[in-house]
Amino acid sequence: MVLRHISTCWRILVVSGISLVLLTCLFVLSVIPNVRRGRLKYVADYRRVRHRTAFDIPSNWDPDLNATPDNNYSRGEEVWTDNFRRKDINSTLLLNLYKNSSREIQEEVGIAQVKKNANFTFMSHKKYVDILKLPKIEFLPGYKNPCWVEAFKKDPYVNAAKTTSQRRYYQSMTEYYNHRYLQNIRFRLRCLPYYYILGQPKCGTTDLYLKLNLHPDFEKGIVKEPHWWTRQRYGRNGWTQSLAEYVNVFDRASVEIQRSSKIDNTTLQIVRNKITGDASASTLWDNAHWDSYHGNAGREDPFYLTPQFLHHLQPDAKFIVSLRNPTLRLYSDYLFFSSAEKSAKDFHAKVVKAIDAFKTCTKHFPERACVYNSTFATYDDGGEMTYYTESVRLRIGLYVVFIRDWLAVFKKKQFMIIKLEERSENDKGVIEKILDFLEMRQLTPLEEQVLAVQAHANTRRKEDVEMGPMFESTAKLLDDFYKPYNDQLIELLDDARFNWTTHI
Repeated sequence: MVLRHISTCWRILVVSGISLVLLTCLFVLSVIPNVRRGRLKYVADYRRVRHRTAFDIPSNWDPDLNATPDNNYSRGEEVWTDNFRRKDINSTLLLNLYKNSSREIQEEVGIAQVKKNANFTFMSHKKYVDILKLPKIEFLPGYKNPCWVEAFKKDPYVNAAKTTSQRRYYQSMTEYYNHRYLQNIRFRLRCLPYYYILGQPKCGTTDLYLKLNLHPDFEKGIVKEPHWWTRQRYGRNGWTQSLAEYVNVFDRASVEIQRSSKIDNTTLQIVRNKITGDASASTLWDNAHWDSYHGNAGREDPFYLTPQFLHHLQPDAKFIVSLRNPTLRLYSDYLFFSSAEKSAKDFHAKVVKAIDAFKTCTKHFPERACVYNSTFATYDDGGEMTYYTESVRLRIGLYVVFIRDWLAVFKKKQFMIIKLEERSENDKGVIEKILDFLEMRQLTPLEEQVLAVQAHANTRRKEDVEMGPMFESTAKLLDDFYKPYNDQLIELLDDARFNWTTHI
């Protein structure tokens, strides 16, 4: 009996061992070809360089025309991204990030571009540089987005300032460029934004940026708001960024832009229609350090502002300006950014003080000096000059002052000015108009469905909703204050849409 049990146990062990060996062999046989061909490596690298979903990668992506037989993997394979498993991705797409292909810039073109922009590139890496003295950039033909070619050394980001959240991005891009460097590809595509989303805080710029980037031909930078033009180049957030470091934000987008080649059926030339953008709303209004800008020394109000500097680099840039009823915008801004005890009563008191201080300031100083400064000179009840530091950002709602300064530099046709209220009524229609303005193709029905289910970004927090609206008296006070400026905006733009009235 004991021998029979031993024999039975022995058979079970033998069968289990054979099964384990067979499963191990099957696993090795399935993994080794992938490792040998590098598929697992490239999928991992691809995940680091660009997270994509089915919305981003069409199943009929055209393969690399120069791909070798080893690179031509069969379709219908499963590839994992960070949060999404997608079938029917041509694996050549992943390999193209590391392999020379028909989408690469020709060497002679790259060398010529490097020489043309050599002085600009050299100066753009300096921490402090007068933008108006930078040489003009010669952008590459065939690109919708403004791009050029720049030589680079190994570890191109070694001296770049990085926040904790950006380190993974810079690590993956460093690996990508170092791999190309070892392949003797010593130049790279560099891009500035094709479009800028301007506006004020709480005017829907974040939501608009995220929804535009659902379009397959839009590529994100590493952050939505680099704030370079108004803050980072002056070191206002703790460190100073050079122009080259600002361009770093769009390096991953530039890789995708370079790879987006198509043949124009009319000219038979290669064109690249992908674009990237900067949605730093502060670019429109924040010039807090205007007195330190080159050419502004000793002035009561600014002469040189962000529009002049940006125009020097990109005279053909496009701008989407998102505005909102300034009375409601100010209250939303107060609720979102205030950290102290918030209430409708506290808001009213701060509004009264802000209006009085601003009106007093404009009696003694140029209006623009009071609009472009968060702290400005005013006078107390005794007639003594004092300084007021804004507790609510009343001046940001004076849209006409900022837009007038931009239109003094750029052409009106380079701007599309939208109202947040219009997006609330017909978001799809506004997005369609923006795509026409940017000269981009319209969304397909499937892409429109994805847009339709996209949740709104930066909506009011629950605790702020529960606090209720502002007082009617506060709304009336603000409407009366903003009305002359809204009327000027209507006249400036010849557009009656900006005749806001607040209903509480």
